Amino acid sequence: MSALVMNRGNAGVSSGAAEETTAPRSALLNLTGIDATDEQDAVLEKCRTYVASLLTGVSPPEIVSKLQHVCLDTSCHDDIMLGLMSKILVEPASARMGFHNLSVLNRDGFSLVVRHLEIVIMQKFSKLNEQPRQQLVWLVSEMVKAGGKGVMGSDKLVLALLRNIEGGNLESGNIWLAENVLNLLQDNRSWLEDKQTILCSALYSYLRLIVDHSAAALHNLRVAEVDFCVSLLRTQFSDCMTLGRDLVRLLQAVSRIPEFSQLWTDMVQNPQSLSPHFTGLNQLVSLHTPRRYIACRLTTDMETKLNFLLTKVVMGQQKRYQDWFHSQFLSTPDRQTLIPDLVRYICCVVHPSNEILASNIVPRWAIIGWLLLSCQSNVTASNAKLALFFDWMYYSPSNPEENIMNVEPGLLVMSKSLLKHPQMTATLLDFLCRISSEFHPCLTSQQVAGITAAFQDCQDKGVISNLSGLFEDERVDSELRRLIFRCFPKFAASSNSGQGGTTGESDASAASSAGRAPAAAGADGDAMLKTGPRNASSGSNQAKLPGSSVDNHGGADQFYNFGGQTTSSNPGAGSNGSRANHDADRAADEEMAFLSETSEDACFSDEETDGSGSARRNVGAVGAGGDISTDVVAKTAVLAVDSLAPDLRKAMMALDKAEEVSERCRQVKAVLTAFSKLSTPSGLTTEHAASSLAFCVRADFADACCDSDPSQDDELQSVMFRHCVALYDEESSSSTVLRLLSSVQQYIPSLGYRLLYCLHLTESGSLDAIYRQFALGFGDLDLLSCLERDLKLCQEEDPITFYALIPCVFSVFAEVTVGSSILLYLLVSSIDSVQLHELVCDVMLGKFQLFGYSGLLDVVQASLEWETFEQYFVWQLLAAEGCSVRELLPLLSELDASANAEPVTGLLFILKQRTPDAPTVSALLGCPDNIHHIAPCVFQHWAKCHSFALASLFTELLKGTRFNEEYLQVSVEDLSKHLKLLSSLLPESNPVLTNATLREVLTGQYVESPVAMERRGEKRRSTDELYQPAAKRYPASLDSAAMSE
Repeated sequence: MSALVMNRGNAGVSSGAAEETTAPRSALLNLTGIDATDEQDAVLEKCRTYVASLLTGVSPPEIVSKLQHVCLDTSCHDDIMLGLMSKILVEPASARMGFHNLSVLNRDGFSLVVRHLEIVIMQKFSKLNEQPRQQLVWLVSEMVKAGGKGVMGSDKLVLALLRNIEGGNLESGNIWLAENVLNLLQDNRSWLEDKQTILCSALYSYLRLIVDHSAAALHNLRVAEVDFCVSLLRTQFSDCMTLGRDLVRLLQAVSRIPEFSQLWTDMVQNPQSLSPHFTGLNQLVSLHTPRRYIACRLTTDMETKLNFLLTKVVMGQQKRYQDWFHSQFLSTPDRQTLIPDLVRYICCVVHPSNEILASNIVPRWAIIGWLLLSCQSNVTASNAKLALFFDWMYYSPSNPEENIMNVEPGLLVMSKSLLKHPQMTATLLDFLCRISSEFHPCLTSQQVAGITAAFQDCQDKGVISNLSGLFEDERVDSELRRLIFRCFPKFAASSNSGQGGTTGESDASAASSAGRAPAAAGADGDAMLKTGPRNASSGSNQAKLPGSSVDNHGGADQFYNFGGQTTSSNPGAGSNGSRANHDADRAADEEMAFLSETSEDACFSDEETDGSGSARRNVGAVGAGGDISTDVVAKTAVLAVDSLAPDLRKAMMALDKAEEVSERCRQVKAVLTAFSKLSTPSGLTTEHAASSLAFCVRADFADACCDSDPSQDDELQSVMFRHCVALYDEESSSSTVLRLLSSVQQYIPSLGYRLLYCLHLTESGSLDAIYRQFALGFGDLDLLSCLERDLKLCQEEDPITFYALIPCVFSVFAEVTVGSSILLYLLVSSIDSVQLHELVCDVMLGKFQLFGYSGLLDVVQASLEWETFEQYFVWQLLAAEGCSVRELLPLLSELDASANAEPVTGLLFILKQRTPDAPTVSALLGCPDNIHHIAPCVFQHWAKCHSFALASLFTELLKGTRFNEEYLQVSVEDLSKHLKLLSSLLPESNPVLTNATLREVLTGQYVESPVAMERRGEKRRSTDELYQPAAKRYPASLDSAAMSE
């Protein structure tokens, strides 16, 4: 710590002077009104002021002598060095003289200056004002130039600057930094060539940045970056080889640039022209890339936030953190190129400990799945998948540098997605098959062996129990399965389904698919050379029914809905469905897609095209919550429609063909009417009708509920629901139609809450009965479970509708919803302060209840694990409802003020609002030590507002009193302890302190009667017994471990 920071008097600056010279606005940092004062900034400001005071009135030739004289006191040396450094950053005019003075006064090889500059660059660079940022780069450049003159550690500063060049960020400040750091490296080329770590970091960074700088306005910068990288590769290739296999991955992204194309030719055909020690690509791809180079493409801020997400956030609660990360780093299309860097970092740098792997912390595969779903273009998606699987191609368990943690996330993304999101698994498996032979054809055998070894090693080490469960699952398309077994014969040899299901024709088709090169994914073109690696693209080809020829530009399905949290979506997610009506070659290219910007969706029709030959109606994708892929719905609908009754089939076909909204509304009513006339339809008939109806109307359920008006006749879903209400009046058909809607929900999950919303807005008097009948269609779920399921989905997809439904749900279904901790959590985790105020008013007006009486304690106990603001909302609503304090008394034995500050505070305010009674006072007098301070706070308030009542209760409890057939009595010791504390807080005239009996207790003169002692010892109810409602929840035979479980 410098002398000035310690405010020593002999340093020449008093603390008062320092306070007077502190500027209200930082000259170094751009701080907002809510930012706290930066400690380092304050230190530098004081040091700068100190140096300025020393140099006041000193002529330039005398400055060095003056400073050297002051530095004779070694305690001032650090202050002067930091002061001169600070002056350089904020006063450009005197920067050159300041650096000269720094060099003269330097005693420690600039270690103090380097240490402070490194903190500024790594932690505060984004907050620097424009002028200090420019001066900082200039100062680092000067230190690099003076590297041989006593300056040590300048390489750390250059590495820190490189990390602050953000990938995908095309803002002027980031472009300026990239350009100036490049100039710094080019101007100090000899210094750079002696620093292998910096050389490799710079090469890795600028090979990545070249892809981002493709705009015409950045042409000169891009040319300089290309020249710099090619020059390093041709003159320092032995050092560059340290980058390992990721150098190949980076080069494929810039393959079409002529300079790199020629370089690639030399690497493949004449490797020793680059280095006598370089034998070819197989040598390079066998080298593992050190972590520090992969990490250098993330800023410190990105790395900190990503590591927090992967080490601190519980699975199911990551939505808000993902949204914050996305809004800060991935919010614009240009920043999408950062996603492959993030995926690569997660795979190769973040290796969780066994403790984290065994915990409920969000796993790596979940974040990678979210990042894949955040891709907004085919190029980004393919590059992200290549980053995920790149280590697979050259994986060798015998190589000591290989780590199974590098390949584990890729396998888990595929296996974990298989159950609910098979299209994710399909596109990743397909991608693996393509790159095994197409990334670099000359290394096909090595790539196939590497991927096979990765799969096998993961199975051997327990990452996945059985690979056959992944390859042979019925959700994996048969054509894709054949492609997998053809690309990786080892797995086909042990697969009965693979051997039995592959005909000669299928083999030929698979071979044709495997032999085609996928379209381009790199930022610079289709492919490298014929001998170089090829870039896999992403297209999309959704399932099609006969006669469909429609391009779909609808919204994307939402896949990685972990823990009830919805991730950001990407346009037009497709599926790997059947391609029976497509040319095999075209299928091979298009089936790789998962995140296509335009995809072909299914259209239900019994004809090829309509009369004019034009394409069918534009059918949007299933809306939010549409977890069932279009392919599944289409296949089911095709098989189901032919089995329907003639009238129902005719109405269903008419609904599919209808174009106008009014006509579609009329036809959906016809479908429901036709189904209601069926005499006791079987479960299979209901299922077939549901799948067909879901396919026909899925596009009409894409918009949010709040965007539609259920009272209008031009909204298909509102017409559909209102017609169900009308049919409900006909007793014979009510359950039939509602069972149909229950079956439709498996294809359109949002149907449940949309039905609730429509019935709520139309003020249907039969809302209760209709939804109950609707819930009966789910035989394994009761009414509350159905409501919780529908409202959970509504909260994730449409928070506005969710909030609008709360009063309705808690009033109409009060007997099951009041006291539901799940519904309460959904509510408090999604509202803001304005909505909280509205809810508090509604609850106080008695429009509905949230907690009730019987389940109050259960709800409050469940809330102890929630976030702080959620718990505060709970206690605000609890206070508004006017809960029973007696029901909350058992909490006193469970709370800890340090771990449960929110409920302790809430309980304190509720007790403050109540008048004292015997059970409450008795419980507070027996408070455990972990919340011992709550009793004095409440007693002091009661002593001021209810002094006589409190004094009377103290006296009664001391002698023993009955309350609701319970005998309550407190010990003299407990009461005396609290009275002594109150005597120090209250005036002596307070009735509590002037009560004769209590005065005796306070002074130690009270003598307890033998009868009272006997009652207290044998009859009175103990404090533990007072908490009997909580104790009843656990059988006496359970030990503490079982209770905690």
